[in-house]
Amino acid sequence: MIETDDYVAFYGKRDIYSNFYPCEFVYDGHTFNCSEQCFMYLKAMHFNDPDIAWKILITRSPFDQKQLGKQVKGFTEAAWMKVREQAMFAACYAKFSQNDLLGRALLLTKNKLLIEASRSDTIWGVGLNEYDPNVGNPEQWRGMNLLGQTLMEVRQRLSDE
Repeated sequence: MIETDDYVAFYGKRDIYSNFYPCEFVYDGHTFNCSEQCFMYLKAMHFNDPDIAWKILITRSPFDQKQLGKQVKGFTEAAWMKVREQAMFAACYAKFSQNDLLGRALLLTKNKLLIEASRSDTIWGVGLNEYDPNVGNPEQWRGMNLLGQTLMEVRQRLSDE
């Protein structure tokens, strides 16, 4: 994680803002071990694939959960694009609202830009790694940073509460 006066660039399971970061929380009556697990579960449920949803629930590895999410039957990108940010918000809000230390850490970022510095992810990340000199410059991003945007929305909601 790289933190400056203006932004926090994160990537990898050691960073609390990552969906792979291990933490427990409850959503929809299930206990999740990370926000990736919850997000992939919501994906499977949205496309009415209870078999994959169940496999995601019993799988402990975020990497394996993500791979299972790629196997969701009936998945279409167009349909997922309509709800993916709501699903990510639900998973991240549950994670940060139910884990006091994580929630406080998120609030301490105040109004800093939160950036998923994933070189390979241009949807949830910015398409640059955290050490890239352009990572803090949105004009230079190759991706949409939807995870960073979602986390800033979660931070705002926690602040409002």
